Amino acid sequence: MYTLGIDLGNCSAKAVLYDSDLDRIAAQEIIVSMEECAVLADRVRNSVLSAGGLSGKSIDKVVCTGVWGKEIPFADQYVSEPMAVSVGALRLFPDCRTILTMGAERCIAIQCNEDGMLDKYAMNDKCAAGSGMFLETMATVLEVGIEEMGKWSEQSSAPVAISNQCAVFAESEVVGYIHRRVPKADIIRGLHDSLAHGSMGVLARVRPGAEIVFCGGVAKNKGMVQALSDASGKRILVPDQPEFTEALGAALCGAR
Repeated sequence: MYTLGIDLGNCSAKAVLYDSDLDRIAAQEIIVSMEECAVLADRVRNSVLSAGGLSGKSIDKVVCTGVWGKEIPFADQYVSEPMAVSVGALRLFPDCRTILTMGAERCIAIQCNEDGMLDKYAMNDKCAAGSGMFLETMATVLEVGIEEMGKWSEQSSAPVAISNQCAVFAESEVVGYIHRRVPKADIIRGLHDSLAHGSMGVLARVRPGAEIVFCGGVAKNKGMVQALSDASGKRILVPDQPEFTEALGAALCGAR
């Protein structure tokens, strides 16, 4: 039995093909694009099927999640983002009960009960603050690649303070630091610290445990992982490919 989980966001689509008979991930694919959601979902479905050497007839169930998950016309089921993330994260880290997922659009803190069931969750406000889009905006201002920000952050010796969580006002602060010739590494570490401290407000609403699974695309940023560890004082667990956690959870929900 094969189930397909698709996580459809504003800027990307992630797909995980799960083989429940062998209890393994058969294939996974990501496409970054601003295409219309149904077109993007169809593209990532075809891509992951090709990677797995399967046809559409091999799929028993398609489960979708994400910001635009409800808009996928060929889906058999929709699951909420907190549900998909919790199922995926606990599959990877069965003993952990607190999860923070951070993508381009949202930051979601999740707490599961002792039985591994979703108990409560909290989200950031509907703006760039508290999400990967905040870092992408700042990367553009600083003229560095978003994928390079982690390395820059690790070189910081005197991180600056970014007082504004709003991306618009934070941009003004960053520009001011640039004009004062503050090293980019210190500005970037300051941005990571600001985002980490902002996420602590979301985490506090679910009363996190001693360990936190950090997933979503932003979790690939080692500078952000360190900043979150410093801000929380907790052990941060990151999946090998954190951007696929939600799609994995969707696929697992379809296999139940």
